[in-house]
Amino acid sequence: MVSRIDYDRDMVQLHEDIQKSKETPIIRKDRIRKSNNNNTNSVHKETLEENIKNANTLHLDNDIYSVYWTDTIPDHIQESHPYIAIMTSNKPDHLDRLILNLLKNALVDPDRILVFNDGVDPVLPILEKYEMTANQLVQNSQTHTKVKGDQNQKDFYINQHYRFMFSFIFDRLHLENIIVLEDDLVLSSDSMGYFTLLSRLMKYDPSIFCVSAWNDNAYLWNSIPDEPLDHLRFSFKRQNHFGGLGFLINNRTYFNRIEPAWREEGANYKPWDTVVQNSMLPEDSCIYPSVPRSQHSPILSRNYKAITSKENEVDEWSFMQFYNPADFFVDGKYMKVYRMTMAPMLQPEYDFNLDRSIRASVEIDSLYAIGFLTTSPHSSFVFYHRVYSDKDKDWELVTKILSLVGIGNGGVVRTVYEGVIETSVLGKRLYIVGFYSKFVFEKHRATKAKMKLNDLIKLVDYGNAHFNEALTKSYLFMLENDHSLHVKVAEQSESCSTHCKTHNFSCKEPYQILLLNSGFVEYSFTSQKYCKTIKIAENSESELGNLPSLYSATQTCVLPNNPSKISCSYTPAKNENVTRKLCICNK
Repeated sequence: MVSRIDYDRDMVQLHEDIQKSKETPIIRKDRIRKSNNNNTNSVHKETLEENIKNANTLHLDNDIYSVYWTDTIPDHIQESHPYIAIMTSNKPDHLDRLILNLLKNALVDPDRILVFNDGVDPVLPILEKYEMTANQLVQNSQTHTKVKGDQNQKDFYINQHYRFMFSFIFDRLHLENIIVLEDDLVLSSDSMGYFTLLSRLMKYDPSIFCVSAWNDNAYLWNSIPDEPLDHLRFSFKRQNHFGGLGFLINNRTYFNRIEPAWREEGANYKPWDTVVQNSMLPEDSCIYPSVPRSQHSPILSRNYKAITSKENEVDEWSFMQFYNPADFFVDGKYMKVYRMTMAPMLQPEYDFNLDRSIRASVEIDSLYAIGFLTTSPHSSFVFYHRVYSDKDKDWELVTKILSLVGIGNGGVVRTVYEGVIETSVLGKRLYIVGFYSKFVFEKHRATKAKMKLNDLIKLVDYGNAHFNEALTKSYLFMLENDHSLHVKVAEQSESCSTHCKTHNFSCKEPYQILLLNSGFVEYSFTSQKYCKTIKIAENSESELGNLPSLYSATQTCVLPNNPSKISCSYTPAKNENVTRKLCICNK
């Protein structure tokens, strides 16, 4: 990756060049690499370059290169943010929580909120409670019923509600852009700044379809420990998958993509987000954050305070990361204002940096080798996967091994960009590159050494055939050779964070993913005489963050049945079964 120091130095030089020439060479020619993909859309590239050429120097500099990001809760109403459309239907308590969250924590301008309701439960009293007017309530009279039919009928009514909202915003009000929120979301304190600043990029780069506040794979364990603060806070990515759960689109996206897609035969009977996804062209992409600025919270008790105070998780959604300024300190203080440049999110810059990162990564020939990566001095790896489109079902082979969320709306794999999924595993950065991607460089691959699973697996021999499964063996190799890792069992009603700290260790979320592997748990915890038997929980008995756990009475170790319920901080309640959390502690 291009370091911030290098990039800021480039920006200083570029600024000096601008002052001398009074021109705006925003995208440097040496950062535009020719693609080996014959389907590259030249219209987008030409439009982007034309936008840049015609842009006012000072205006563009303020818009993209000299952005000041307010990191803490602002001390005044954010009057300049785009209008907000809240979609609600028969969830008055959720609507109340969201509006309170927006006004108190994100400090939005209440006059820039529009509520689109197609339910029968009264909504106006909630708006009046927050001194909003009846003019800010838009009632969709065509679908305001409590639907009791099958899922297809529900999809139809939700579809029509979103179509009505989009048309109202862009055909009737003629707004430039809109932030769309569902009533059961919670937004971060910097969410309005996030949408406002990143929306500026859409004025110059027509390939940006939307800006999303959500990251489908931002589980607590899917992170890199001790990552530099500036990178973690302001790390934004692109994906060819439409990101929902809080998103911004502009009128160009609506008129050129979404509105024509809704006029196609059968579109009214598809899920609304499938219609939007299907409207995206191959060259379109959405920006999304590494750390989400929204969280889906269907349980009302999971509000902004509960999330930022790190109260116990209550459902699978609350095991996701959520941006909270209080998590980040600089010299013991919050960083209130941060100067940054958003130019790396413009397509040529983004592709250039992604290209460099992939080329600099060490290639592995199998994802079953991921346990061996932690003992490597390298921090970034790449795996080339035999898939041939964003909708190739064999993407699921990758997402299953890495415990990622896979195929999404419209059949497109989540977080994919130009055939590349960027993620992390056990604290290491990993790029999965499809064979169809323009970032496949055969000549480059031929000149670089590779980490080969067959060579690595010879280093491990546990005798028992049960442990010969490749992924298990790589995890056990990691445990035996990384002396900073220790398996522990917490005391009753004790979180892994507390237990590790008590024994002068720390609990780091990425390593808890090891506890999903039954072979790893059986070998490592039985050798410590903790577990006699291993059991995978059924859906009905899964106890959220209370798993993975040891049931003391039977010495049974029970593991979760999916990766969405792993947490260092979850504190189990006392119960009759006397369960104790299984933990991976780090020295």
